[in-house]
Amino acid sequence: MKDRNTPNMMVRQGIEEIMPYGKEFNVVEIKEMLFKEKGLVYEKDYTEGNLSSALYILSNTGVLIKPKRGVYQKAYNKNKVDKEENCNISYEVKEVLELFQKNKNKIQEIFGEICAALKKVDLSNGAADDELEELKKVLAFKDAVTQILETFE
Repeated sequence: MKDRNTPNMMVRQGIEEIMPYGKEFNVVEIKEMLFKEKGLVYEKDYTEGNLSSALYILSNTGVLIKPKRGVYQKAYNKNKVDKEENCNISYEVKEVLELFQKNKNKIQEIFGEICAALKKVDLSNGAADDELEELKKVLAFKDAVTQILETFE
């Protein structure tokens, strides 16, 4: 059987493997990613036609969506046939991320206040076990959110 490692396949597989979900990239950025991540050199390993073909196929199969002209974004569910639904989901996720980014400092400030208040709690005076358990839950929640916040830095 013939080797299917054609320039079209290399570019298509490369794009699918290296593009992160939800982030928008223009064609120049995609070329840069293909070079940095896959070592594919534009006009040596592949042509504009190979890239166009790969982007066209990935868009028509729902792997990529085009939020605007010349911009591509990896869809969250490449098995979805409904590209419009994928596009709506990715915009909703983008809105949530933007809202989270805007409020990140406020979230950190609130958790700082919660931690400061918890440090003042004196459990040596025979505090009830259920109150101690609630405090442990709050601290565990704080730690989980702190880990999430660190991913945005």
